[in-house]
Amino acid sequence: MDFAYKYPFSDEAKQIISEQKIDSNNAIYLNIGKIRVEEALKNNRIEYLNIGYDSGKLEFIISYVFARIIISALKNYYLLDVYVDAEVKRCIEAMQKENNDKIIYLANQLKININLKYLNKSILFSIPISELLKNNKHNQLNLVNLGLNEGLVYLKKFELLKIIEEPIKKSIKKNLPISQNKIPKQAFEYARQIKIEEFKAKESEARSPKQYIWIEKLINIPIPDVRHRIVNLILAPYFINIRNFDEQRAFEIISEYIEKCKQLEGNTKINDSYIKYQCRYAKNKKLRPLSFERAKELLNSVLNLDDLKN
Repeated sequence: MDFAYKYPFSDEAKQIISEQKIDSNNAIYLNIGKIRVEEALKNNRIEYLNIGYDSGKLEFIISYVFARIIISALKNYYLLDVYVDAEVKRCIEAMQKENNDKIIYLANQLKININLKYLNKSILFSIPISELLKNNKHNQLNLVNLGLNEGLVYLKKFELLKIIEEPIKKSIKKNLPISQNKIPKQAFEYARQIKIEEFKAKESEARSPKQYIWIEKLINIPIPDVRHRIVNLILAPYFINIRNFDEQRAFEIISEYIEKCKQLEGNTKINDSYIKYQCRYAKNKKLRPLSFERAKELLNSVLNLDDLKN
């Protein structure tokens, strides 16, 4: 039950759902499915809560099924992607607190062949280089300086989670959207209760101009140094004046990135106040992010930016 609650796309969750005899027009579950979708669209994430009782976990597992119905009833591919990304973030958050054996078990369900390896007094995850490349098509993980031996790459936990994100996304997105003729009529009524205009307004934010795609890739790659300058010269101007995010949303994205960086090198004076100040400053001064060529000079010591250009 606990595993299914954490990962509602898993085989365990499917088994539990198959054992439940629930009418797809059930008003209670359609409503909690609607609430789950609204949380995803409003916050761009679904919060992972450590629920201690099975009845609550079961309700949440079932809400996943009905959320898929509701998001399909909205008939909007942009909002569908926002919802799927929110579910992925929740699963990754659960995995960050998961023990290694369960991570391997889930990875195997996702058809990713990984094992534990004790190397240099550290516990690392090994993955065949072919599988790493197959699951790193969007450059979630910078391949520079990764340990490689006899066809295997050795990853720290946070690095492995980056590789797992895309297979999780594919599993969640599988069979979505549900065909309109398979959606119960009552589901459309609940979908209409969602004020999608406020969420669709964010759609204009979602598309990054082609010349800035490298920044979208950069925020998935933690770096150990020059983070102050990345915040004030690249990230804050980009999210505020290119993506047109409000200051709070830009702050949240940048903070999340800096937290990932701290896993590589925790000695940094970047704090919430600094990030908020740089977001506000970028907005007031209408700053633009560094060009790709100038950013290459800045990041030359820690990252080959050419790897992110395509």
